[in-house]
Amino acid sequence: MKNSIEEFYGSHLIEHIQHTLPMMQELHRIAKPCAKANFRLPNGASDDAFEDPTHVKQYFLQSFGYFSQPYYWRADYGYRGDWKADKLTLLVSEEKYQQLSFQQILEDVMTKQNGC
Repeated sequence: MKNSIEEFYGSHLIEHIQHTLPMMQELHRIAKPCAKANFRLPNGASDDAFEDPTHVKQYFLQSFGYFSQPYYWRADYGYRGDWKADKLTLLVSEEKYQQLSFQQILEDVMTKQNGC
């Protein structure tokens, strides 16, 4: 069924998958050109990413680049999917972050567990 799916949606799914590269490669194979893959999951630096013992991987902002070919320019692991992350949305506490700049929020997200 190559080139047959326009959009994929997974809510709290991908963090439970042990071998995500083969899954993402297969989704790319059956996707129509310019198809979208939408995933909702906890940020890897949050307790939610670690508390559930069925989570096998944690994902961070940069993790999704590994589903594209440019991340494999130095090595070939046989992955043939090529997803481009167009948009990443990270939800943070409005109460905690409403007075901070985007750069300050991003620094917390990139360097602190649960933003603390």
